[in-house]
Amino acid sequence: MKIYGKVQKLIDRYGMDVLVDNKKTKAFVQPYRNSGNKNSFIERKTAGFIRKNRYLYIGKPEVKLICDKSVIQTADGKYIVRRYDIYRMGKYGIYTYAVLAPLGEILEDEYESDNYTT
Repeated sequence: MKIYGKVQKLIDRYGMDVLVDNKKTKAFVQPYRNSGNKNSFIERKTAGFIRKNRYLYIGKPEVKLICDKSVIQTADGKYIVRRYDIYRMGKYGIYTYAVLAPLGEILEDEYESDNYTT
């Protein structure tokens, strides 16, 4: 069996039940950690701290994701896809990985800028 089939079996066997845009599938969803940064969930800014809750999604490549539109629902909550890609070997997709954020979270770059003067 090729690696493609083995990864699919691992996701089917050990993945959790999730809904991706209201379609049931299996995937892994866990907190995202940077290997070299102990405090990867909090970022220091001049005005204070910004919480950076991010989650890693690993699922089947057949499941289509759209950045900032696809909603993934687990038993723990709902998340929105911020970035994703498909890991490929040759022309075959092995798995999809994505960075998720809690649904409804406003990112720093989504605020309107203060470019007017009074």
